[in-house]
Amino acid sequence: MTEEQYENEFKKVLSHVEANGVLEGYAYTAGQIRGAITRYCRIHEENKPDNFTDMREYFVPDFMDWWLDENPEIHKGNSDIDIRDAVERYLAFTHVYKTKVKKNTMISDEVQIAAATTLVVKNSLAHAVKSGHSYAKRNANVSIKNFVKALPEVFQNILPIVHGLQTGAIEMSIRYKDDEMSRIIGAYLAGNANVLDMVKKIKTLEIENKE
Repeated sequence: MTEEQYENEFKKVLSHVEANGVLEGYAYTAGQIRGAITRYCRIHEENKPDNFTDMREYFVPDFMDWWLDENPEIHKGNSDIDIRDAVERYLAFTHVYKTKVKKNTMISDEVQIAAATTLVVKNSLAHAVKSGHSYAKRNANVSIKNFVKALPEVFQNILPIVHGLQTGAIEMSIRYKDDEMSRIIGAYLAGNANVLDMVKKIKTLEIENKE
């Protein structure tokens, strides 16, 4: 396969805002894969792959051989295909797309836009969580636990709206067209009917496309 074909093959991970969401349905957590890759790269003096060709054809096969020997107990009941898919999805989401966007090495314009948007939303989520903790420290009456727990779900629901706006699959009313991400999220949190309706519509479109 070509690099562009790989870009399109893995683009489904761009609909997530957290690595554990990408691994839903697999018997691995993001922490397990992250820790194993970190050890592997340190021991073998390797760097994580910056493109999908290197990821699929070189890095992941060698990493899998090492991980299966290093921690056989973790992989009981999991097929080689499941292990490979989980590792590839994790790497695509956490590193490869991010690197290709930053280095401007993406081949597909459509995937470039989606990947850049997902990266912005992921960064916004990280800042929101950090700000939430900071705010809670200054306000003893504020419980941050539920707020931080809810944030990924909020951003997860907002992300397909943004992708939909970019592709023309969904349109916002005039008063929202020049709003920033924070205002869209604020409207979602406030239960704004227009934004909630868009969430339902884009989810319906996603279901229809999968079928």
